[in-house]
Amino acid sequence: MVTWEGPTFAQRVAPSLLNAVGLDVLASDGVAGYERQAIALARDPAARAALRAHLIAQRGGRLFDGERFARDIEALYERMWARAVAGLPPEHLPAAA
Repeated sequence: MVTWEGPTFAQRVAPSLLNAVGLDVLASDGVAGYERQAIALARDPAARAALRAHLIAQRGGRLFDGERFARDIEALYERMWARAVAGLPPEHLPAAA
């Protein structure tokens, strides 16, 4: 998946997913970079194979670990609730404390 970061939900999620599997190189900062990357990959089967192998190796990583995701999001919800109970305003909280 080649993508670019942008204001929409999908344009924020896709780069985040790529980051989670160590493929940040596939997320561009705009349409021009996206086009360059897509064309370069279309012309380079070895690069595509290397990316595919890297992704397969990540299957045991955090993106594919549903139990870890559940624990992490539950911990985040608990931190959010603790802030609310303490009367603190909402704010961005990193995924891990």
